[in-house]
Amino acid sequence: MMTFDAPWALGLLAVVALIAGWAAYTFRRRLARLALLGEADRIAALSTLDVRRRWQRLWLWTSSAACVVIALAQPVWGIDAELVQARGAAVVFVLDISASMDAEDVLPSRLERAKLTILDVLAAVDGSLVGFVPFAGDAFVQLPLTGDVDTARAFVQVANSASVTRQGTAIGQALGLARTVVDERVAGEALVVLMTDGEDHQGDPLGAVEGWADDGISLHVIGYGTPEGDVIPVRDADGVVTGVKADAAGSIVISQLDEPLLMALAEAGGGVYQRADTTGVEAVAVIEAVRDLELGALGARLRTVSVPRFGIFLALAVGLLAAEMIMSERRRDNASRSQ
Repeated sequence: MMTFDAPWALGLLAVVALIAGWAAYTFRRRLARLALLGEADRIAALSTLDVRRRWQRLWLWTSSAACVVIALAQPVWGIDAELVQARGAAVVFVLDISASMDAEDVLPSRLERAKLTILDVLAAVDGSLVGFVPFAGDAFVQLPLTGDVDTARAFVQVANSASVTRQGTAIGQALGLARTVVDERVAGEALVVLMTDGEDHQGDPLGAVEGWADDGISLHVIGYGTPEGDVIPVRDADGVVTGVKADAAGSIVISQLDEPLLMALAEAGGGVYQRADTTGVEAVAVIEAVRDLELGALGARLRTVSVPRFGIFLALAVGLLAAEMIMSERRRDNASRSQ
């Protein structure tokens, strides 16, 4: 069954039909005017124009243009096997960007410390595949697996809690999305790095990592904050601190690191847990874990892909257009009489 990768291009067939229709209309009008001059057979005998060939040339041109349009629509049918070169080493950063990550019990803040850790890892593992899944009350894949470390670095640098419309800590949803990011290019194991304070989590985070070990995915968890907690600064549009976050009753909110949850997640995900430190030592463990993955990095696996067939229609278009160009509209018998 034929499908199209760019079906929008098929709309151009209407343009081809309009041009062909206009050409046919104007030619018919010309023939009608000639017919007013006398009998059709006598007029045809006096003219060097071969009407049948003119219609054939119009048909060839229309068919050629239609083939070009179909080729632009990128038709595909059938399947073929393709070897996909796998990079092997892959790391997906899952970053909490909720408001609680603005607390400053880890300097310069929980979120800024986490971003610095990611940037340190990216600088040390250039050449691996990296992905980025930020989350708060909702999670989204901002960067699928890519070898473009510069793009990953740019996304990480601009991540902030001000861009979040729904607060919360949807750890389970974020981990579920991180699992979908790991694709067939990963020949060996993959590492997911969860960076959060774990506070105010939603859903079932532990259930989200079930079966990861069977898929060769491990979870490294870094906790940001302290069990004692800290206030959450409130900033204006210019980033200036104007106060601290309070609840509906007016009491100051203290955000605390939920370390038991994060430890349980690391254990369920077959990885390790670390509490972040102002020295950034946690980045060293992540770098070492990624480099361990790189030892078995290269590989290839077979996948089936749809076969593009646009070349067939381009070849037909060229052939039809060539035939149209070499076909004469003049009658050979009249041409010979005039010599």
